[in-house]
Amino acid sequence: SLSGSVSTAAVPSYTDEEEYGRWFAGLDGRDYDKLYSLIAEGIPARFRRQVWMECTGALDKPVNYVDCSSSRREEIELDLPRTTVATRNSSYDDLALASLRYVLYGYVAASPGTGYCQGMNKIAYGLLSAGLGASDALAMLQAVLDGGVLPEDMFRSPMVGLQADQLVLDELVARKLPLLSEHLRAKLGSTASLAPVTVSWFLSLFVDCLPEQHRLRVWDMLFAHGYAVIFQACLGILELCQDALMQCTTPTEIYTLLQNVRDVVRHVDVDEFVECAFGHMPTRQRCRPSVDMRMIEEIRHQVWPPSASGH
Repeated sequence: SLSGSVSTAAVPSYTDEEEYGRWFAGLDGRDYDKLYSLIAEGIPARFRRQVWMECTGALDKPVNYVDCSSSRREEIELDLPRTTVATRNSSYDDLALASLRYVLYGYVAASPGTGYCQGMNKIAYGLLSAGLGASDALAMLQAVLDGGVLPEDMFRSPMVGLQADQLVLDELVARKLPLLSEHLRAKLGSTASLAPVTVSWFLSLFVDCLPEQHRLRVWDMLFAHGYAVIFQACLGILELCQDALMQCTTPTEIYTLLQNVRDVVRHVDVDEFVECAFGHMPTRQRCRPSVDMRMIEEIRHQVWPPSASGH
């Protein structure tokens, strides 16, 4: 059930005990270099809750639940049915919806400066479907959205930071995938952007575009390393789609392919996908994405605000 927490207290078998020791030696001793190396290999599902909450600081943030205002509730209720469509989960039952409602109501009440934004429902869904109970998912959502992982202004109107970072991504594509960038500029126009598609990748943290197991591996990295991982994952997705994109001859073909990128990625092995996005790092020491916040800030200053002639 999505409303139940993953327990890490069950008595493990001998094999599980060894695995438990590998992970929680890093957590208990705060040996983050060792922990990050393990995270690059993928967090076992039974440990995800504790590792995610430790890495984001959610373990240290007790949740004091307060219900939200009626106007906010109306916004959220409109989005709840859309969650099942966006996540391709038609079996989402009343209990699961109640957990999702609890998380979103609680977040909006606790973060009135941010309010509610489309995309939050998908992130909350992703946390619940990973096995977190509703209270833990709420603590994680607060930790992730309120500056612990994502920029504090990412979901705040008028979302200037989000707009700027679509231009940052375009520039990163030009630097990291120059042949693809040239092709996209030729077909979309010199000032065209991937933003019509990639905004939803950012706002949903890839719930919109990646199969669940691929997304969970991205989240493992994201919650450990922070916001720069989103850009790295976007580049990985685009690299996987590069051959198909190079065959597209019209903007419609390009955007349609990217809107259906899940159907491309689901044919790629999860480890191969991670290798594509983060594989420049040594196999056992994949501890830092090659796209870091210093690079992102540098590009941000170059491209924002956009000039009248384009960026």
